[in-house]
Amino acid sequence: MYQDDRLESVFRCIVEAYVQTAEPVGSRTVSRMYPGGLSPASIRNVMADLEEMGFIQQPHTSAGRIPTERGYRYYVDRMIPDQTKRLDELPEAHETLARAGDIEDVAETASHLLAELTQNAGLAFVRNLSRVARGDYHRLYVDGARHVFGQPEFSNIQRAQAILQALEIKQALMEFLDKDVDDDATHVYIGEEVSCEGLREVSLIVKRYTLRGKPV
Repeated sequence: MYQDDRLESVFRCIVEAYVQTAEPVGSRTVSRMYPGGLSPASIRNVMADLEEMGFIQQPHTSAGRIPTERGYRYYVDRMIPDQTKRLDELPEAHETLARAGDIEDVAETASHLLAELTQNAGLAFVRNLSRVARGDYHRLYVDGARHVFGQPEFSNIQRAQAILQALEIKQALMEFLDKDVDDDATHVYIGEEVSCEGLREVSLIVKRYTLRGKPV
């Protein structure tokens, strides 16, 4: 792909169409989305190249294409703009967190805000070192699990229930999140990169939060 505008444009159309519908994307769909126009036959040739490169796959013989995990990784790392918003750009969220009390209140509020802002499940992980002696220094707050059912890829009830059950296994999630708590970068984990049983069909975006200069 790299520096090939046609490959990247077709690939972008496939990813964005699939994210919206969770249905395999055919050449006619891409043709309607492609800037400047490109025939379905030309698009099928490009799709064949993308498939050979490992960025898309065909789940069924008669179906369109869907992104692979390698494709998603390329899209996240190279093709989407940085849409990170600072807290001061979200005044309502800032005010809501400012009214929270102790760190547990902050975490509970943060998980709710994340869920509402993203319309996905929001997780807030507390690392309270003052409680190490009592063995109660890690806590995970989950909010917005109901939003899972609103995502097109989880219209299958059994699939959605499996994700919800995995979110209830908080110990595994806390161990997974703990490795990034001292790192200020934003991490995106996709599919098999999520080493939590039951969550390997989703992505997790992880960013630490500090309180008075300490990661919590």
